[in-house]
Amino acid sequence: EDFMVFYLLVLPILFLKKNKKEIKFLKQLNHPNIIKCIDTIILNNEVNFILEYAESESLLDIIEQFGIFNKELTFIYIEQL
Repeated sequence: EDFMVFYLLVLPILFLKKNKKEIKFLKQLNHPNIIKCIDTIILNNEVNFILEYAESESLLDIIEQFGIFNKELTFIYIEQL
C-alpha cells in the first residue's frame, strides 16, 4: 500500500501575522531542491505547516557536521534555489 509521509512544523500564531506574504509564496513554490509546503492549519493559536518529507540530511545536519559555510559554499547552495 502506498502512502505519503509528511513533516509537521509548528510555530506561534504571531509568525503568521508577520509573514503572510512569505507563507503564501512558500505554498506556491515548486522546486526540486526545496521542500514543498503542502498546507498550513491554525490550531490552538499556532500555525502548523504540513511539509513534504525529505529523506536526506537537513541543512542544519550538514552545518552541525561540517561547521559554518564559507562565502563560496554558501553561494553554491543559494544558486541551487
